[in-house]
This record gives sequence, C-alpha cells and structure tokens, in this order.
Amino acid sequence: MPNTNPEFTIAVIVSGIDEEYQQSILRGIHRYAAQHNVSIAHFIAFGGILANPKYDQGEYNIYELPNFSLFDGVILLSNTFSGELCESLYPRIRKAGIPAVSIDRELGDLYYIGIHNGPAMEQITRHMIEQHGVRRINFISGPDSNTENMERIAAFTKVLQEYDIPIEPERIFHGTFRAKDGRRAIEYFLRNNQKMPEAIVCANDAMAISAVLTLEENGIHCPEDILVSGFDNIYNARNFSPALTTVERPLMQSGALACEVICRHAAGERLERVTELNAVPIFSESCGCAAGEKEDITVYKKHSFQNMENIHRDISRNNQMSCSLVECDSFEEYITALKSFVLKAKCEEFYLCLNDNWHTKQLQSEDGYTGQMLAETYITHGYSDRMIMPLAYYGGQFHNDASFTSAEILGTFFRQDRIRSIVCSATLRAFTPRFTYTGTPRSAIASRSIISVPTPVRWTILRRGACSNTATSILSRPLTRR
Repeated sequence: MPNTNPEFTIAVIVSGIDEEYQQSILRGIHRYAAQHNVSIAHFIAFGGILANPKYDQGEYNIYELPNFSLFDGVILLSNTFSGELCESLYPRIRKAGIPAVSIDRELGDLYYIGIHNGPAMEQITRHMIEQHGVRRINFISGPDSNTENMERIAAFTKVLQEYDIPIEPERIFHGTFRAKDGRRAIEYFLRNNQKMPEAIVCANDAMAISAVLTLEENGIHCPEDILVSGFDNIYNARNFSPALTTVERPLMQSGALACEVICRHAAGERLERVTELNAVPIFSESCGCAAGEKEDITVYKKHSFQNMENIHRDISRNNQMSCSLVECDSFEEYITALKSFVLKAKCEEFYLCLNDNWHTKQLQSEDGYTGQMLAETYITHGYSDRMIMPLAYYGGQFHNDASFTSAEILGTFFRQDRIRSIVCSATLRAFTPRFTYTGTPRSAIASRSIISVPTPVRWTILRRGACSNTATSILSRPLTRR
C-alpha cells in the first residue's frame, strides 16, 4: 500500500551484504521502498568472517548506533547474525514501540517472515536416493545455532532414517554458510578414513559451488563421481558448470513483504504475525539431471565480464587509496587524501564520523609517543555521546559538519531535501570500534529506481583496508591537529 508520509523511514539491520542471500532480500526491500516513498537506513556489519571475537565485536558495534525511537519501523535480517545479537536488539526495539519484522528467524512477538526449508530439503534428499540410487551421503551444514540450518539438517536426517541409512557424525561438516566452508568440508572429508560419499547435500549454494571446485582440484568430478546439491538458487548456482541442483526461495518477495508489513501496520491494519512462504526444489546438472533454466549466454557473459571489470577497478582503487593514505603524516592530509577517493567511489553522499574522544588514546611522554592506551577511555561497546564529523559530502560538495549527538544520527543523515533515501552505515575500524562512516550508493538519492548494492570490494575500500589501517597509523604518531 502507498505511504503518504515523505519522512517515513525504516531501519534495516543486516550483516554480510557481500552474499547473494542478503542482496536478494535487500533488492526486495529497495523495490518496495522505491514504489512507496519509503526511506531506508541500513546498519551493516561483516561479522563472522575471521572467527575473531575482537573483530566481530567491532563489526557488530554498529548495531548500537541507531536510536530506534526515531524510526518508523525495523527490518532485521536475523539469519545473518547470531541469536545473542538478536536478543540484545529485541528489548531496544520493543522499548521504541515501533513495528518490526524479523526475516528467517522468529524473535519474540515481532512480525516474522519465514520460508519453509524442510519440505524442499526432504525432496532433494529423497531425489538423490530414489532417482540416483545413492546410499552414502555427506552433508555440509551452516551454523548449528541457525534456525534455518537446523530445519534443513533435520529434514536431511529424517529422510536418511526413512531409508535406513546410518547417520554418521563424520559425514556431517559444520560450517557457517560461507563459501570457504565448502572447501574446508571437502578437505575434511578427504582427510578422514571413510570412503568418499556418493553425494553431498549442502545447506546453501555458496558452500556447494566451493565444494564442487575443490573436488575438481582433487581430480573428483561432479556429477560423474559425486553428486552435489545446494540451497537458495542464487545467480551463480544457475549459471555454474555443472548447474546446481538446488532450492528456489522467494527472497526478494520476503524483503518486499517485510517492508509492506511495516507500512500496513503503521496505517492501522491488523495483520497476522507470522507469514511463511514456500520453497521449490530444482533438479539440475550437479545431480545428473537435465539442466534447468539458465541465463542467455550473451547476458551471462556481459554480467560476468562487468563483474570482473568492477572487481579489478575497485581493487586498483583500494591499492591506490592505501598507498596514498599511509603516506599521510597529519589528520589534515588524511582528510584531503580521503576526499579524492570518496569521489572515485562514486558515493552520492559520504560522512566520516568519529567518537569525540577518538584521538585521546595515545599518551605522550618526554621521549615522544609511548604506544600505550588508557583503558578507561577505550570505547569497546557503543559510541560516545557526541560524534564529530570531519568529512561530509553531499549535494556535490564537501562540507564541515562539526558534530552531533549520537542519538540524533537519523536527523543528521536524513534532510528535508530528499525525495527518498537509502543510507548505509557500517563500522570503519573493527578491532577498536571508535570510527564509523555512512555512505550512499549513487543511484539511491532522489530517485525511484531500484537501488544497486555496492560491490564488496567497494565496501573494502571505504571500510576495512585503507581507511582503518591509516587511521591506526595516524594514531601512532604525533598529529598536527587534535
């Protein structure tokens, strides 16, 4: 339903937008927002990548930033971060008294949009046994605490029991839904003393593709030697060789529906708390069946080469930025150098925000910088009451927006001259969470077109590599500005 309030704003809490699962849901959210005059503010982390608690602490700190009482609703991609984080966000959202939707994980009494995983996984597993005659089947799972993963592995083991196939713990590899887990799983299966499986069922496509590539590296071919299946029917799965047997899930629909639920709730409609969508199995080449629908080869070539071009371009910019910023001897030089790369990154808007005491961590002695930090002033959770903004870019110009209170971040980044906005916020420096930045893709401002998600490498340019490392470097030397 249309939204008549031009200032209607929804916060989106998500981790890991470099994966197609998140991108598909976000596209659905953006599409609905574009059609109904809704502003979206993303709060983005990249946790769970390095298996490093300190890194994750810094990444997830961004979720402490939003003052939910200033938003009209919240959408949580709850399946992209831990249950503990969900539980910590829940009371803050309830206290704000705004409607909220949790996607793919039930969270208290919030609206829930889920997708039935079990029936489709059962069909995939039965297909392997009945149509292809396999009895020795391994499983590559996602996180043990993830509700979707639990549903998928339960469906897998249920079918094995129906056919009196032993459930051997050594044939189940516990991953994190990341592509790297596919490689790690195959290496694990190759190391143990059991026979290699006749089929491998994977809890998502990213792990399945990585598993197939690792099998090939070891002289094991799919589907000739081992059958493989995935889950999600992502773009790469459809166009991989062999095309993956997988499960189609209405991810874009779930994102659009989450946005719609909040708008309808705000309009006073009474809605069902739970909505569950259906998933459909797709049998294709990786299990020995005929190929399903693929992209036109010309379209696929253009998409692939454009992707490679974007990655090469962004890697080059990242390297240039790193070299330029690490040579900075002062904060002023750092800001000057950063400005040129903000333009190259093609952001419509960009804001560098620092805790107001970000520079007080270094101690001076008679002999110069000691490298020590004051524990009592070291912020590891949340943000300072005030934040300074030494760099702001909007309206085609750089501005000196001095400072603002952390609780007023929404008003700081959403101005009245916007038709509709998509604002992305993420922690800049992971190990010591004193920095954050917000940026906006060029296509997102004053536009009713579909919003494209920035490339993962572009996020790296703005966040992890050059900016973070250089900020650390600047803190380790005397500065000309405090």
